[in-house]
Amino acid sequence: MKVTASFAAGIARALQLAIWATAGATPAHADAVDDYVTHQMAVQHVPGLSLAVIDHGRPVRLKSYGQANLETGTRMTPDSVVQIGSLTKSFTAAAIMLLVQDHKLGLDDPISRYIGEAPPAWRDITVRQLLNHSSGLATDGIAPSAKAVLADYSVSEFLASAAAMPLQSSPGTRFAYSNLGYDLLSIIVSRVSGQTYGEFLQARIFKPAGMSATRMIDRTAIVPNRAQGYLWTRGELRLCLPYSPTRFRGSASLQSTLRDLIRWDAALNGDALLTPDSRKQMWTSGLLKDGKATGYGFGWEIAEVNGHRLIAHNGAMNGFLSSLQRYPDDHLTVTVTINQSDLAESRRIADGIARTYLPALRPLRIGKTPPLVQPDRAVQAAAAGYYEYWGNYMLALTPTARGFSSRLGGGSPVEYLATADGRFWNEEDATSLVPVKDASGTVTGMVVIGADGNRRTIARVAPGFAAAAAMNDPDPARTATVKRALVAMENGGAAVQQSSAIAPGPKREFTNPGDFGGLRTLQLLHEEPVQGRGIVRHGEAVATVLSYRLKGELHDTDLLVLLTPTGLVADTDLSVE
Repeated sequence: MKVTASFAAGIARALQLAIWATAGATPAHADAVDDYVTHQMAVQHVPGLSLAVIDHGRPVRLKSYGQANLETGTRMTPDSVVQIGSLTKSFTAAAIMLLVQDHKLGLDDPISRYIGEAPPAWRDITVRQLLNHSSGLATDGIAPSAKAVLADYSVSEFLASAAAMPLQSSPGTRFAYSNLGYDLLSIIVSRVSGQTYGEFLQARIFKPAGMSATRMIDRTAIVPNRAQGYLWTRGELRLCLPYSPTRFRGSASLQSTLRDLIRWDAALNGDALLTPDSRKQMWTSGLLKDGKATGYGFGWEIAEVNGHRLIAHNGAMNGFLSSLQRYPDDHLTVTVTINQSDLAESRRIADGIARTYLPALRPLRIGKTPPLVQPDRAVQAAAAGYYEYWGNYMLALTPTARGFSSRLGGGSPVEYLATADGRFWNEEDATSLVPVKDASGTVTGMVVIGADGNRRTIARVAPGFAAAAAMNDPDPARTATVKRALVAMENGGAAVQQSSAIAPGPKREFTNPGDFGGLRTLQLLHEEPVQGRGIVRHGEAVATVLSYRLKGELHDTDLLVLLTPTGLVADTDLSVE
């Protein structure tokens, strides 16, 4: 594609402004952003972070914090190369729209037109349905396992694996996020264009946009300024092994820099790459066959925050997180890249930064900020632990000096502060938690009070592992049954289906192998009777929750095992402490 003089000049102006912004941003925002970012990095154990704030096309903040590599002491900079995970999808979607602009494919074409290996089940899937995650395909084309994510796969191997996976729903009837769908789109890009996916992106997007550091991940190449990815696990930072980009071809196979993502944002604001109609289609929510909106366009999530339109996407790849948030009506873009995964949450940090520049994004609060007090240690000890927040997502509460640190579904920590009226209050979204006790004084749940005053009660699942100690096992036969179930889960597939220790409901879900470190022994730490608390997993009522410390050949694991009234395993949850 020819790069116009005006487009190139626009990029040059953006970079010059970015250099200026590094030296100093608006003082009123600078201190607040610095304070917020450094606090979140400490709480989330983030080694390095880069952020950019673009206001009306002008970079008002471009700054990096911390380290790109802890072993060498290399500082994180806007030029540090990071893996951008699912932000890759925005480029894959743009590549498809470029081919639509070239009249080489249609959005409503069946994908079998371009993928001859497509099984009969894929016959009715269209390109559009791949783009908006309504295809009914499985999440991944290669079944996830500790070894599968490291291996390389040819296109034929990938397609053979993907074709063997059953559809999760009829095409067009349900939204279900699918990496596989975007991996297939990258194969379509290659076959229609006659170039590899990476070559097409380089020629049609990266080079015209001036994105000199963005390319397909190559695990063995010498890459200047490459950041190391880290994982926060079992209370410490550890190195991450890079996943194979051939497993996430069009869904999460790119590496980039903060400075290049600024260039991408600038390109999305002009017509040099994509036409206004292409961008409008990308940024319009898809519709299911019943007319319901999916909240997802082509490579972008479509939402509103307090009436402000938000077009965004997040990326997560082993050791890296990223978030690019665009508020088009407010002409504000916030981009965050992080070199740690598991505990960190780039989206939450980007949300907080955006609220600093656009206070109208803050939640509408009911009443005034409550007076804060020092927490009652006895109340904290009694209420600490795990709660059934919604579905299969658990809220983990760990005592702190000011109240509780919470994690929802393994996400980043959120602080709840003790108040004078007996609540634990979160100052970011103005939600509160109030312990619920039974007649004996045992905490059985939490009342969650939203910023709008709505209340609901969530059931307590189990206490935390931090204060747990080994106990005499009152039912060794039960533990033997649990061990058989866990061994079957480690093996996956037929072993799960044939296990008499696993309830029928989870057998439909536990097809992929679990990772319990090569299980050897189990030590019981706690037994929590929960019958009557309304806990249901995979369609199975839960009566008892057992806390175990698993000893494995590769590593140890703290695990919650949820049992049905008949003693079968309904689900398991790893500790997030």
